[in-house]
Formats: sequence, C-alpha cells, structure tokens
Amino acid sequence: MNFLNNYNYASAGPRHGRDLGAPHIPDMRDFPCGLCMECPDHCPTGTLKSLEKQEVKMGMALIDLGLCFGWNGDICLSCSKVCPLGALVFDFNYGHWGNQPFINDQCTGCGLCVRYCPLGGLGDQGGHPWCPRSLQGSI
Repeated sequence: MNFLNNYNYASAGPRHGRDLGAPHIPDMRDFPCGLCMECPDHCPTGTLKSLEKQEVKMGMALIDLGLCFGWNGDICLSCSKVCPLGALVFDFNYGHWGNQPFINDQCTGCGLCVRYCPLGGLGDQGGHPWCPRSLQGSI
C-alpha cells in the first residue's frame, strides 16, 4: 500500500528546501485529516511519534459569522458532528437566534468541519480552512 497516495498526501517538492520529500496535506479543504492517528504506523522513517488526538495541533478553524447557519437564526450542527473531538472543541449558545457555535482552543485544525460546512462558513479570512495557532486570539 502506498500510504501517501491512498490518503491524498503529497511529498514536499524542491521548493521546500530541507523539507524535501516530507509528507503533507496539499489542501485540507479537499482532504481533511480525520485524526485516525495512523501516520506514525506508516511513516517510512519512523520519525513520527504517537499522540493522543487532543495533542495534535495543525491550526485553528474560524467561523464566518455572516455565513454560519447557527449565527443567522437557523440550527445546524454539521461542524460538531464531523469533528473528531466533537464536544471538546465546539461550544454552543442555544437561543432564539439559532445555535451559535464557538470553537475553543481544543481545535486541532484537522479541517473536517470546513470540508462539511454546508455554506462554507468555516475558514479563515484568507479562505483557508485553518489558521496558524498563533492567530487563535483573533477569533
């Protein structure tokens, strides 16, 4: 089995310098990480260590309040239903204006919520499905 091809990962090219050949996810909007935690088992060099799901940090999802169903008077739980950590990541303010989701600092940045958001209401200001951990204060 070719791990990189089967899981839609790619190898870093020459422009990545010393990271040449390192596996990465080319676009998490199309191929989000499901946090199956199998990467260490398939790593050809054995350099990846096993982690608990809560220890993984790839980025941070952001909610576009103008697009989110929950922030616009409707009820939608798509993001929390596909999140590998579910209730650990999503908090909701249930009220007459819908079920407004909040993403807390337990978010791993896996991209699943972004992929399955019916309106594309999750991402960052640049249209990416995550933002670097250093930007989490801007949410």
